[in-house]
Amino acid sequence: MPTVLIVEDEHSHAEILTLLLKLEGFETAIAINGKDALEQLDRVRPDLIITDYMMPLMDGGEMARHVRESARHAGVPIVMTSATEPRQVERYAAHFNAFHRKPYLWDELFATIKKLLP
Repeated sequence: MPTVLIVEDEHSHAEILTLLLKLEGFETAIAINGKDALEQLDRVRPDLIITDYMMPLMDGGEMARHVRESARHAGVPIVMTSATEPRQVERYAAHFNAFHRKPYLWDELFATIKKLLP
């Protein structure tokens, strides 16, 4: 079963995403910000990361940059989500595989997940 690391500071959003992913057969783990996600990487060993952009301590863009610089986790697909304008996250575009503007449709996000996972 693939594991998805959800990096989201809004608890209710993370819980809903967890429920939807579990219904589709995924294991999940939740990190509350980018720093927390980086601390969990070796333990969780995610097959995919879904991250919000705007978060305290470390945003999703900076977290994605660190993941890409990690020899062990550089190949993990990252889906960036944000309610901000896409141009605000463009400087990190090289570090994520897909972008979904919030509020996103579950069917579209799930199609992206299926495309990114083998």
